[in-house]
Amino acid sequence: MKGILEWVNQEENKFFALHVAFILIVAVLVEIFLGGWTRVAYPAILLVSLASFMFNYPISAVKDHGLFSEYLIELRILWLIVIGIFLEYIVYQVFEAKQVHLLGGLALVAGLIILFYSRSSLQEKITQARGFK
Repeated sequence: MKGILEWVNQEENKFFALHVAFILIVAVLVEIFLGGWTRVAYPAILLVSLASFMFNYPISAVKDHGLFSEYLIELRILWLIVIGIFLEYIVYQVFEAKQVHLLGGLALVAGLIILFYSRSSLQEKITQARGFK
């Protein structure tokens, strides 16, 4: 839990979480007010969020990562796409398809947590193999 709190307290990750929240909120609003436009709106929401992420990225936080900063930015962009698609799918299922699959939603959340954990574990192993802490 301590690692998650440290992760959330970093400026770049707050910025990332803000964009994930933006995708969720706008997807819900589109489903409520423009339910028939999801085929057009969902990709547009994702593209707007990605463009905003790249235009407004907190460059001052990049200094901490040195040579790997561009890689980490691109990794966050990839995660934004993956999580955005998952969130839009969940919003679609709840509002448009009128289906709530509790077990499916829990499995999706568990899968994302496992995915984050496995990625973090892999990064630690690579760092140790290179001789860093």
